Amino acid sequence: MSRVPPQSFVRSIRRALVPVGLGLAIAGAGGYLLAARREAAVAWVSLASGLVLALWFALGPWRRAPVLWFDDAGLRARLPGFGCVAWSDIEAVRLARVRGRAFLIVERAAAARQAAVAWPVLRMLAKMANAADLAVPIDGLSASPEQVVAVVELARVAARA
Repeated sequence: MSRVPPQSFVRSIRRALVPVGLGLAIAGAGGYLLAARREAAVAWVSLASGLVLALWFALGPWRRAPVLWFDDAGLRARLPGFGCVAWSDIEAVRLARVRGRAFLIVERAAAARQAAVAWPVLRMLAKMANAADLAVPIDGLSASPEQVVAVVELARVAARA
């Protein structure tokens, strides 16, 4: 096996602007209601939920935590139960678009597929992407979906060489 240089893909800051703006707008509406002394319960809920929503969507890109990454050992994704998929277990990777969402489809060998525990989140994503095995949403990452798939495919080929 040849050496695979580590690579990671993080959430795009540009992609988070809309939900952060929405959270701030909801918080602003709550602040307005508080200032106008109307519907205090609705105002506090709106203010708190808007700030939590804005903070939640702003923290991901700000922390720069990888969503999808790989190295010599294999491919990893920040999904429950994904773990590390060894390069030797991966037969193919491809891009699939379903209802405007981009997915990295990872097709593993039959033995690896049977040995792995199928977490509900992974089953749901595979079903959404019409995939037989693993599907990782790759919208809004630091590279375009086509670039992500191309880099992962190059690493897979390099690791198997």
